[in-house]
Formats: sequence, C-alpha cells, structure tokens
Amino acid sequence: MVIQNLHLLKLNSALHGKEKEWGSNCTLVIDSSKGQVFSSAAVLEGLWAQKERKQTEEAQKKAKADLWAAKKEAQTKLDAEWVRIKADHKKNIAEWKLTCANLQRDGISKKNLPKAPTRP
Repeated sequence: MVIQNLHLLKLNSALHGKEKEWGSNCTLVIDSSKGQVFSSAAVLEGLWAQKERKQTEEAQKKAKADLWAAKKEAQTKLDAEWVRIKADHKKNIAEWKLTCANLQRDGISKKNLPKAPTRP
C-alpha cells in the first residue's frame, strides 16, 4: 500500500508538474529564412549585444560559483568550531563527574554539589 502511494505521488508530480522546455538557447540576430548579409550595422550591433549578454551571463555564473564556494568554506569552519565546542563540553562533563564523585566520597550531600555544565 505504501509503495503504491509513493508511485501515485510520483505519477501525480509528473502529470501536474511544470515541464521544462528544452529549446535552443541560441538567439538569432537576423531572420534565417532570408538571405543573410553580415555587413549591416544593425546585424553587427546585434552580434555584439549577443556577445555582451553571454559574457554577463558567464560573469554572473562565476560570481554565483564564488559565492557558493565562500558559503561552503564558511560552513566547514563552523562545523570545525562545532566539533571543538562539543569536545570541550564532553571534557567539561567528565571533569564535573569526577569532581562530583570526589565530593560525594568526602561526604558532601548531593544538593550541595556543583551544577552540571550547560549544553552548547
């Protein structure tokens, strides 16, 4: 029953999902059904505009990749810091347990023992 439900969910998402059109991403500067003369200033301007557009898209793509790499580097630093904080906390808990055991052995009641270290 569960497998059937998952299959139906997949079919519904395929049926109602928006389809992505796979078209050519080449922009035609001039009408290709007629003869082409590339000496016209308008055609040359169109070609230059197309070249500029491609360069800006590549620059945006590179900027996005750099931003992603910076975020990934920041996340790895945070993860390393978190691992260090957890290790310090584990060490503090072990020291606290040892201190409590020593104090209980000396005859101090539980209510007078030091509080446990707070969780990170």
